[in-house]
Amino acid sequence: MPANPTPTSTTTASARRPWIPRRGHGSLLLKLGELAMDEYKLQKGVKRNVEALWRELESMQAAIRKVGDVPYDQLDEQVKLWAHDVRELS
Repeated sequence: MPANPTPTSTTTASARRPWIPRRGHGSLLLKLGELAMDEYKLQKGVKRNVEALWRELESMQAAIRKVGDVPYDQLDEQVKLWAHDVRELS
């Protein structure tokens, strides 16, 4: 018996070569590619949002330190309201 038997006429090309996509697999691969790209865009957007929030928090922290150096009775009314809101957030 030969080491590599020859395929019979009933064997399909896709059965002999399973790495060749069958009909319908192309559209599935395109859909998976689209989903992967959507996920990438989502992750990239989340990263930008986190970075923006981080910068905002750093700015708020610097302002709080600055406000903390001024006696409370000398603060502007708007600054008092803002400082109160920031304290509640933390």
